[in-house]
Amino acid sequence: MSTPYATYPVSTAQQTQYPNHYPNVPVQIQPTSTYYSPYNAPGTAAAGAPSLASLTIQTDTYRQTHPAPARPPSPPEPAITPDVATRAIRRVVENEAIKVGFASSDIQAVRRFELEVVAFTEQLFERAHEYANLANRASVIPPDLLLAITDFGIEPKELYRLARKRRTSQTTGTTESTDMVVSPKLKPKKLVRSKPKISPMQLTSSTSRSPSPDLLASDDESGPPILPVSLRGLPPYLPQLPPKHTYLQTPASPPKKAALPSLEKKLKTAGLVQESLKNLMLATEDSTGQEDAELLGHIVNWEMGLHSRKRWRLG
Repeated sequence: MSTPYATYPVSTAQQTQYPNHYPNVPVQIQPTSTYYSPYNAPGTAAAGAPSLASLTIQTDTYRQTHPAPARPPSPPEPAITPDVATRAIRRVVENEAIKVGFASSDIQAVRRFELEVVAFTEQLFERAHEYANLANRASVIPPDLLLAITDFGIEPKELYRLARKRRTSQTTGTTESTDMVVSPKLKPKKLVRSKPKISPMQLTSSTSRSPSPDLLASDDESGPPILPVSLRGLPPYLPQLPPKHTYLQTPASPPKKAALPSLEKKLKTAGLVQESLKNLMLATEDSTGQEDAELLGHIVNWEMGLHSRKRWRLG
């Protein structure tokens, strides 16, 4: 029966690299055994399960039949070469020097200005990209560029002023010469700009409008308006009353009188009603001398003729 641990001699270099705190105890190293996956242990493979060799062959076959997609081509190189960029920057530097008043300059000074312009442009581009990255944007937008310009001490108002001057020069049609003599001497030149003379504005009276009519002779608006007693208690923040001639006070309408024909019609209707009631009462009274009375009525109703009845007379 073999022991699970084996003793191996340790060299001096190994002792120096891995010092043993217990020199009397020999260093024991356990040999590593072969690792078997629980899914592919010896004797546990299921029937028909693919082996590692078959999987490798299938992978190679798939790679041969399905090649990897081609990488997208790299973007084309910009059309602006370093020589073109250098000439453009030099043209900008020469234009600005001419605007300031220089007639000639040194080649080394112009070269130094070109490098300064390139460095400033790169710093401005990096600062604008930093603002865009802080806002989780992939590209730079104008607000990022304005913030970057402000960080370098340039106010947008100055850029507006320069753009306005450039627009004015384009509208007037004036072009500035960009040819500058490069020489060792610098001679500043004062530029005197003449201001265009603008004639003052002249005001002319319009004849299309007719003159306003004169006020009436009775109008007196110079003094304060005369307020009635009922309106003197109004608060001062209310607007003033208009002049007296602008409004009229109408009297109250008199009460309506009944027309005479309607009264006569009512009296006539009342007389007709009275006459009809009189005829009705006379027709309903009992009379003893009626010809159409019953034959035996005086015998059956004899008690009704003992006492005289009171008759109502309507006068």
